[in-house]
Amino acid sequence: MDEITLNCLIVPIGKLMNIPCVKVMQAITVEKDESYIMIEATIQSRLGVEIPLKLCIIQAGSNSQR
Repeated sequence: MDEITLNCLIVPIGKLMNIPCVKVMQAITVEKDESYIMIEATIQSRLGVEIPLKLCIIQAGSNSQR
């Protein structure tokens, strides 16, 4: 299977207000067919919290967001 690397920017709000600056930007490598649940779980484990996350896909150079 093919892997992709997602460059993640964590916007600290609510319970995430006190996360260290080093955790705000993360690169996460996952399988291309990985489910949303697994991506969310990976981010949560790195942050050390299990709260619902809102994930948005923003492509560089475009005004579209998914």
